Amino acid sequence: EVSEHRLHAEIMATQLANDIVNRMGMSYIHRQQTATGASVADVARAYTSVMEIFGLRELWAQIEELDNKVAAAVQMEMMLSIIRLIKRGTRWLLRNRRHQLAPTDCIAAYQPGLEQLREAYPAMLRGRAEEQFQANFNSFLEAGVDRELAQSVAASDHAYTALGIMQAASDTQVPLLEVARMYFLMGERLELDWFSGQILASKVDNEWQALARDTYLEDLEWQQRTLAIGALRHLCEDANLMKCVRKWEAKEEMLLLRWRQMLAELHASPAPDFAMFAVANRELLDLAQSSTLGGELEAG
Repeated sequence: EVSEHRLHAEIMATQLANDIVNRMGMSYIHRQQTATGASVADVARAYTSVMEIFGLRELWAQIEELDNKVAAAVQMEMMLSIIRLIKRGTRWLLRNRRHQLAPTDCIAAYQPGLEQLREAYPAMLRGRAEEQFQANFNSFLEAGVDRELAQSVAASDHAYTALGIMQAASDTQVPLLEVARMYFLMGERLELDWFSGQILASKVDNEWQALARDTYLEDLEWQQRTLAIGALRHLCEDANLMKCVRKWEAKEEMLLLRWRQMLAELHASPAPDFAMFAVANRELLDLAQSSTLGGELEAG
């Protein structure tokens, strides 16, 4: 038994290292370290936590079992979706739980809420996020993938946002599903899914640009979460989220106008660049900070 071997810790570390390299590639740990300043051990802890929280080992095994049942290209597409979730989830934990990365603690903090969100997630997606999910889901079904597996993999592109949603619910003491609905409603109203798609589609020529792209996406997730928290914490007297959002929009009218003007310029540009993304992120940060500050002043 490995657990009783005198080199148990070394054997487990080697197995984990092999698992990470085989699934994520040789550069994964280095990129996570470069982006976050985390140690190798912390990257490994965050990776382990994400794999367990989202049940990704089981999901990966189900995809592997599709050998000779669906096209290899479909399997690869599904695996790449899982890899993206691992990367984003790992980075989120490294940035938001830097000193609380023990896998047992992370799993206890997030797995129960994820079970609640898993069933409701597809129905909560709105706008571009919903369209993307449906397109991927239908594509997997048509390729011969089982319905439950197709849904799980199709939802993985947005699944990492569950971590921030659960954190927001904990911070505000607002019911989890209500926070999730507000999060995705904000994304639709402000076209944040479209904006994130533009960032993801941007071409990177070097490691600095790759880091910048990842940073913009992380900032966007934080800003969307902060906007949802600001509206929920200070402006929602009842469960009518649309009424709540309209009240928030009236309160932030001037900054919203600036953001929509920025969106119009992005839409008009055939190839938005990193300078435009930086300015747009700054506009969104101003809106998020105003939302939080405005609520605090109102509450006071």
